[in-house]
Amino acid sequence: MKSTTGNPETKSVNKHYHIEMPDSIILNIRQVRSSDRECLIDGFKRLSPQSKRFRFFWAISRLLPAQVTYFTDIDNKNHCAWGAQDVKKNFCGVGIARYIRLRETPSTAEFAITIVDDYQRKGIGTLLFCLLLRSALENDISLLIGYCHPENEDIYGML
Repeated sequence: MKSTTGNPETKSVNKHYHIEMPDSIILNIRQVRSSDRECLIDGFKRLSPQSKRFRFFWAISRLLPAQVTYFTDIDNKNHCAWGAQDVKKNFCGVGIARYIRLRETPSTAEFAITIVDDYQRKGIGTLLFCLLLRSALENDISLLIGYCHPENEDIYGML
């Protein structure tokens, strides 16, 4: 895996990574911004019903506008998300990993990872999760918790 990054002295919100994966996929990975609404919607549309069920615990057909805003209008401290784009295919919605800090326990956050079906089992979820862990530690979060669908064996293997 080859990586080039932004300036390591910048704040997390400015970090980005250009990564060549072993199977020739070239990814641009950066923190999610409010301008990523269309990428999120596009990626969601390409999830299979099973992937939607594994992520949301039921196969929802579309994201509501309020959900899209919630998932993209974030502060990268209490709500942080990293997104992956396929550079070669000019495809922006490959995968996303996020955490949301729990108000009642500020050192704990709930996390979720979603990877579009065509990109699953290629290490992208693991890569995004590692970046998410780093961001959590930078923001004084020491515990990430996640809820996994019992049939989603891939996530159990990753964790």
